[in-house]
Amino acid sequence: MRILREILQTLALALVVYAAIQFTVQTNKVYGSSMEPSLYQGQYILVNKLVYTRLGERYLFRPPTRGDVVILRPPAWDKLLIKRVIGLPGDAVEAENGVVYINGEPLMEPYIEVPPDYTFARRLIDDGLYFVLGDNRNFSLDSADWESIGPIPAENIVGQAWLSFWPLDRVGKVPNFEHAR
Repeated sequence: MRILREILQTLALALVVYAAIQFTVQTNKVYGSSMEPSLYQGQYILVNKLVYTRLGERYLFRPPTRGDVVILRPPAWDKLLIKRVIGLPGDAVEAENGVVYINGEPLMEPYIEVPPDYTFARRLIDDGLYFVLGDNRNFSLDSADWESIGPIPAENIVGQAWLSFWPLDRVGKVPNFEHAR
């Protein structure tokens, strides 16, 4: 009877640990080239799901910030995407002549190699929405496609990309970038 109780206690502890891990982190594989040169096809990353946890309208830790690399589920889609947060609720975003502007100011983006070859007029990001773009701007399905994706609701952001763990030559922190506020 003692052995059975110890086995049950061990199983219960294992389930609690498993549930805690599932609630706080997840693994994701990068598909496509939309985040190059920051992340590449086939790269595996750990996602911090806890950082953007919300209690009602408030964030337990912090909201997504400009420059964060996030995992998200676009509305009406069944697959996850990985993109960089560019515009925050209340921001005005636009793209012109290869430059993205936030509230009329050019966004400094050292993480992109090729500027966007598209233009979109100034638009205001509504409360509760985030404007996200891939680092490989010209080969990314993202918020710049106002008809298909557009700004992403906060509740559709799964978490922040945190660590790359495969392949071994890419092990390290995901290149989140803190923009000057």
